Amino acid sequence: MPSQENDWLGVDGKSIKATVSNYDKAYQDFVNVVSVFSSRQGVALALKQFRNKESSEIAVVQALLATLQLEAVVFTFDSLHCQKKLYN
Repeated sequence: MPSQENDWLGVDGKSIKATVSNYDKAYQDFVNVVSVFSSRQGVALALKQFRNKESSEIAVVQALLATLQLEAVVFTFDSLHCQKKLYN
């Protein structure tokens, strides 16, 4: 992994608008993409795509970060990841 100690990495998920189905229902289905972005390098170090009916952004971020095995870096997350209970 081309990250250095004390790198700042932004983690964020985005939904892909053109993939929305069931737009008239309370619970819609769509594709999301989670990225881990290196501010120093100006590139995404990792991307993971998932469907919201099959997984959640929280679970995908946890799995993605586990596979990257990064140490001594600073992560930034949005408020979705500030919940008291993130693990099952």
